[in-house]
Amino acid sequence: MPGPEPMKPDRLSSSPPRAEDRLALRRAGEQFEALLIEQMLKTARPDNAGAGNEWRAIADRHMAEALGKASPFGIASLLGGRQ
Repeated sequence: MPGPEPMKPDRLSSSPPRAEDRLALRRAGEQFEALLIEQMLKTARPDNAGAGNEWRAIADRHMAEALGKASPFGIASLLGGRQ
């Protein structure tokens, strides 16, 4: 059984990405940056057991999401272009 036909240069699209594709890529970049920031915040503090840790984790998550939307590392901008 033959495999899939390899892509040829004339079959590749040279049109620019659509606006909704750029927006989806930008959002994915923001979410990825938020995940990185959340992990950095978690590892920056000592691991102490207690009731306060849950609240700290919630605060870290919200801070990471807000910072991720600002795209401090530039990943979202690289993926989705400047908005």
